[in-house]
Amino acid sequence: MNKLNLLKYYIYIWVAYFSVSLLLPATRINGDPTLSYLLLIFFVIVSSIMCISALYFLKETPSRKIDIRRLSNLDQLINYAVVMAIISMVFIAYDRVCIQGIDYWKGVAFARE
Repeated sequence: MNKLNLLKYYIYIWVAYFSVSLLLPATRINGDPTLSYLLLIFFVIVSSIMCISALYFLKETPSRKIDIRRLSNLDQLINYAVVMAIISMVFIAYDRVCIQGIDYWKGVAFARE
């Protein structure tokens, strides 16, 4: 798959996300939704520019098959991925509880309201 196609799909996914979030019948209780959308759009633009610049500046390595048995640090990479997922869940929980002030003690359905 072409690397620019991946970038195109990345942008399509974000456009779909913004379309769905605008069509959902939900409103924010507190905070400025315009600022939230502007920050997300800024993130998408910056990450797309970084991807394009990485594709432009980094030389493409010759394609070769990777033998998974030769990857000695595969376990270490998997552990890093798990740790990064746990850290991201902690940050999401912190954002929802401390920054947005969502109270989950009465249940998820109550918190959605």
